Amino acid sequence: MHISMATDNRLWHTTNKHIQKTTMKIRLVLSALLCILITSCSDTAEHGETSSNAIISVFFSPNGLGDRGYNDNIARGVNRSHEARGFRLNRVSPPDFDVAEVYLQAWLASLDDETPRLLVFASEDYEPLVRRYAHQLPDDEINRVMLFESRATDLPAYTFYMPFYGICYQAGYLAPLLEAVQSVAVICANDYAQPIIDGATAFSEGYNDNQGWGIDYYCLSDSDEGYARADTLYQMAYKLDECYDLIFPLAGGSVQGLLRYNRENDGSFFTVGSDIDMSSYSTRVPYSVVKHIDKAVELAINHWLDRHEPVRHQRLGLASGLTELVMSASVSRELGSIESEIRTRAIEKEEAYENAK
Repeated sequence: MHISMATDNRLWHTTNKHIQKTTMKIRLVLSALLCILITSCSDTAEHGETSSNAIISVFFSPNGLGDRGYNDNIARGVNRSHEARGFRLNRVSPPDFDVAEVYLQAWLASLDDETPRLLVFASEDYEPLVRRYAHQLPDDEINRVMLFESRATDLPAYTFYMPFYGICYQAGYLAPLLEAVQSVAVICANDYAQPIIDGATAFSEGYNDNQGWGIDYYCLSDSDEGYARADTLYQMAYKLDECYDLIFPLAGGSVQGLLRYNRENDGSFFTVGSDIDMSSYSTRVPYSVVKHIDKAVELAINHWLDRHEPVRHQRLGLASGLTELVMSASVSRELGSIESEIRTRAIEKEEAYENAK
């Protein structure tokens, strides 16, 4: 009898936890729906030329906003267009993909034949969700869907992809030329995201092409959580500093952990900046691999607002000028001419890599 009561007690605790978790999920979903209803009514530009009654909804990566990099750069581009054009704007930064799906369902339910609506999925991580709802997504003159950073050509969505290969190849090629750099590590948010695979491959090929020797690889997570582990990477930095002269991070907002360590420790390893120019974050950033996705987003939104038929699938890499290796002032004086020389090679290698996909 005692054993049965203990079993029942454990079952009650398990059931109670499930109920609590479900209740929290329901509250979160209701909050998400309320948020999207409020923002669709009130978030309009105060200045600029009004773009009719158009509504643009931007889905950022889960927990992506605040990364001081890629997602925040997208937000800058969206905000510039919003201020200039005056459309109604929904900014959606869900905690996970389950809640993102609820937002998508709410967006689909809001469609009509009179209000122009653009849904922007600002991350390739949303591709599985787009595929799951492909048969329900609109694709007409009034309502459009865009998916960023996807190579897909078989979806009812306009896609563009910003190849990472060229700038990462340049970053790897220049690494052996930096003062006292003899050991290098690549830190990845996870081991499955295509931009991470592309970046790590390109960096290692550039490094090897310039007679660099030996790269170690670390993975922060087996999920998207690897993009938001700045504290973990900060703690790892003490050990990394004992072994490496340069760290190449492909880990989103987690790079802030390395930069914090750099600021607190003079003469520590170099950290390559990612997504935006990070030379102002630390004197130990020799250069950054930059995606001007803010400009790409602004161009795409304005193109849609002007009722131009968007290019169905675009590739915007090193040759387009929307990706580039940005050097700190001191490194540019030393290696700027070399970077210019290898840029043509990096473009050719990027084109060959992409055409093989």
